[in-house]
Amino acid sequence: DRAPDMTPFWRAVPALLLFASASAQAEERILRYVSDVQVQKDSSLDVTETIDVRAENDRINHGIYRDFPTRYRGRNGSQVRVGFELESVTLDGEPVPASTEAVSNGVRVKIGDADKIVAVGEHRYVLHYRTTRQVGRFKDYDELYWNATGNGWIFPIDAATATIHLPDAVQFGQRSAYTGAQGSTASN
Repeated sequence: DRAPDMTPFWRAVPALLLFASASAQAEERILRYVSDVQVQKDSSLDVTETIDVRAENDRINHGIYRDFPTRYRGRNGSQVRVGFELESVTLDGEPVPASTEAVSNGVRVKIGDADKIVAVGEHRYVLHYRTTRQVGRFKDYDELYWNATGNGWIFPIDAATATIHLPDAVQFGQRSAYTGAQGSTASN
């Protein structure tokens, strides 16, 4: 009796391990998050968010959601409520169903089609919305206190940028930008 030749099996093992490690490294994440904010003369904001994601059908199956805070505590402890109106949403350049629902401190925008699965790979979501009461007016200055990405994401964000357009040219005084988790004072 002769033992079977195991050479083809052992030659296939490195290819299987390579495939397995490549699959394990693919992770759902936000590859790029771009917030484009147009401050209007009436102090409302017209916002377009472009969110590039990597979908693996793990948590991104039918779409994504974006939590938008509409209630928070003001400087003097008062309750502040801001307006929010969803204008449009696209997925890879095509309109996609979206709805809003109340969450503990605001609005959740649910983006996607319950009858369709998002294909594995990279996709672009674009949200367009309007919001009010985001500009604070004080004795010596006005302030836009804006969270460009929100804090409710379950995915890592590889890169984020925010561009703020003012309705008229103005002199800037103090400028501050913070990065990191909620409450962070880091500036990256």
